[in-house]
Amino acid sequence: MKPNDVLPEVRTLLRIALPAAGGQVAFAGLWTVDVLMLGAFGVDALNAAALGRLWLGGTLIFAFGLLLGNDPLIAQAHGAGDRRGLGRGLRRGFALALVLSIPLAAVWWLTGPALRFLGQDPGLSAAAHRYVAVQIPALPLALAFSALRQFQIARGVVHPSLWVAVAANVVNVAANAVLIFGVFGVPALGAVGAGLATAVTQVFMLAALLLWSRKASLLETGSIPWGRDALDLPGLRRIVALGWPVAVQLGLGTWIFQSTTVFAGWLGPTALAAQTVLLSLTGLVFMAPLGLSIAASTRIGHLIGAGDRRQAQRATAVALGTTVVLMAAAAAALTIFGGPLASAFTDDPAVLAAVLTVIPIVAAFQISDGVQAVAGGVLRAMGLTRRAAAVHLGAYYLVALPLAAFLAFGAGAGLAGLWWGLASGLTASALGLVLYLRRRGPATVPRLVDPGPSEGPAGDATGNAPRYPKAAPSPPRTTPAKARARTRTRPSAGPRTRSHESRGPHPRPSPTRSTRPRNARGRRIRLPERHYRALGVLQRRLRGTPIRWAVTGTSSLRLQGVALEPDDLDILTTRRDIYRLGKLFEDCVERPFSFCSAGTLRSHFGVLRIHGLRVEVMAEPEDLRSGRWRRGVQRGWEGFRREVAVGSMRVPVVALPFEARSYARLGEHDKVHLIRRTVTPPKT
Repeated sequence: MKPNDVLPEVRTLLRIALPAAGGQVAFAGLWTVDVLMLGAFGVDALNAAALGRLWLGGTLIFAFGLLLGNDPLIAQAHGAGDRRGLGRGLRRGFALALVLSIPLAAVWWLTGPALRFLGQDPGLSAAAHRYVAVQIPALPLALAFSALRQFQIARGVVHPSLWVAVAANVVNVAANAVLIFGVFGVPALGAVGAGLATAVTQVFMLAALLLWSRKASLLETGSIPWGRDALDLPGLRRIVALGWPVAVQLGLGTWIFQSTTVFAGWLGPTALAAQTVLLSLTGLVFMAPLGLSIAASTRIGHLIGAGDRRQAQRATAVALGTTVVLMAAAAAALTIFGGPLASAFTDDPAVLAAVLTVIPIVAAFQISDGVQAVAGGVLRAMGLTRRAAAVHLGAYYLVALPLAAFLAFGAGAGLAGLWWGLASGLTASALGLVLYLRRRGPATVPRLVDPGPSEGPAGDATGNAPRYPKAAPSPPRTTPAKARARTRTRPSAGPRTRSHESRGPHPRPSPTRSTRPRNARGRRIRLPERHYRALGVLQRRLRGTPIRWAVTGTSSLRLQGVALEPDDLDILTTRRDIYRLGKLFEDCVERPFSFCSAGTLRSHFGVLRIHGLRVEVMAEPEDLRSGRWRRGVQRGWEGFRREVAVGSMRVPVVALPFEARSYARLGEHDKVHLIRRTVTPPKT
């Protein structure tokens, strides 16, 4: 691939990966806050919460894995423009979350007996049971939040869940302070208070994400009502079929590290403490490839859904290459700064010495760890979740675990032997997944969804235009005369519109029927289908917001009856509103919004890609005249803002007199002539 093909793909991945990784760090911070505040309250409360968390997390991971089975379906539906498929995916995700909460609640209710069966202290087991039991009422909401978050991430919308997670940490701190320690007359509840605070935080996260999604029009995914279609059992079974291997894969990854922790405990307290520090460090570093895995799954799912399998194959190569570079840098950072980082967790000299001995081994497998995570995300986007689970099973439990046990105990390598075993398993997993992708990558798999029958491709998270399915061939023509007659009477592919600015001699059509705009000679003007779809998305998302905007350029002229073929879609807005609009359409951004200049022009500028159409958004353009920057030709456009009817929509445009003045200042007199012919019809 050429550098010009690689760099945009890297930017696309990082635009999704960075906030996704930040969100994962923020979610991990919720438990960190609990540990710190419970540790200040008392050791018994901390131990009870830790034991309850072990049971809670070990069971909850399966539910999260099953919900991840919806990812490839949503991502590919987004790329294919299947809005009804997106609606089904969202509602089925909610339905599956509610269904899974029932058996999971039963398992959580058995926390105390299960822990006693596993040989834990009865008093500690009872306290852990109370910590888990108070969270059961919020369990359906926690799973519903996960379903909504995955729905947005699969569409490339990552910032809402990031900021909700950051705000949730603030809510969690406040709730812990009140419920753990007892404030404002509330009794100190210890571990039970921490469980209640977690439940309150889960309610807040779902409510905040729903409110954000509603305000940003992120839930407009087709008219799919709650009913048999949304709760279709075959559809739910399909999600489960894709999700259970992901659940197994997540469980395998969690249990392999827990098993080595048990082995480290057999080696002694110093080795166990060092193992805890090393797991904390690797967990923090792993957030980077985890974000890239989420980005790769989203990006490649969009491309497969759009039918652009070659670009999906290229995106896979770029994602893996980016991971190698990033994790090589992470390995170097661990090697150089491993000691100071470890000292932040412990000041015990023996533990620090053990950690420093193993850090070079940990740094050695960072590339393998990152590659296997991203390759697993690619396979999830392809819908081949069983392949990833099979590779992880073989690599972890046929290579890593036996080798770790042999090196640690049989060969006497101790803690270093455990990590050499982990390194070998992660390397085997990375090699197996990469070799499989090389033999059968995204370019070879079919789509899991069909293109939207009426909506067309939606474009991917950063607006790369998907390939459109070929139109069905027209009926065979019998004679040239019949063919010409059929051409004259054939309806337009685009919608019919009527301009309030056109003043042609033809009578105003009846408002009860759909009409196309006409120029001054009474000829009908057709709006291209992609322009209409893009306008529909703009209208739906911007409806009810304070953002001031209007269509300008050739699309504005076409909407007002000028016989001119539009190219892209140009939008004018204000300096304040352009960045609000960019946030609202972050899943469609092709070029980030910023203040930029090109030659003698500068403005606040950004580019969207909506339904494959390039949408250029501009605010306060200026041009360089006589050595000074002056407000450009679009100054004062808000006073000439008009609305035209486009089907059932009312689209704001810049009025023709203002457009004529702007084009005259730019020297484009041919367009000025066309505008004048439209505004002033010829005499009859």
